[in-house]
Amino acid sequence: MNTKFKLRKLLMEKSSLIEELYKKNKNKYKLIDNSIDYYMSMLELSIYYLKDYDNIFDIKERCFSNYLKVIFFNNSYKNINMEKIINKNNTYNYNLVIARLFYADYYFDLVEDIFLEKKNQLELNYIINRVDEYWDYLKYIISIVEKIYPIKKVSLRY
Repeated sequence: MNTKFKLRKLLMEKSSLIEELYKKNKNKYKLIDNSIDYYMSMLELSIYYLKDYDNIFDIKERCFSNYLKVIFFNNSYKNINMEKIINKNNTYNYNLVIARLFYADYYFDLVEDIFLEKKNQLELNYIINRVDEYWDYLKYIISIVEKIYPIKKVSLRY
């Protein structure tokens, strides 16, 4: 049995699952209808970015990228020295961290809960209304990382 971790495959499966759920719920939730294409493209960007890193365990990177997402959504990133944090965490594969930042799990988890009627679609407003700010945050993190560590180049146009 192959025990190598296949992150790209996992994200592709997640993409297929979301697409299937969306097909069943299309036109039922206006906020999702109006936002899902953007977040699916972010997921595809994450998959593309991971193409050279498929057989790597990324537990540290996943935790760190989740931390970076949490501090974004609770607004504490504004009071943090990001360069110091990135410099301090020098054992990470920052290509994996960035790929994880592209993957909008916070959005997809909430969409799944909405489709399962566990959450109200209005909760998406907080995420959707901050899309430009999150994009700037990503560009900021990438600009810091690329000064310190060798990373895959990515063109961030939005």
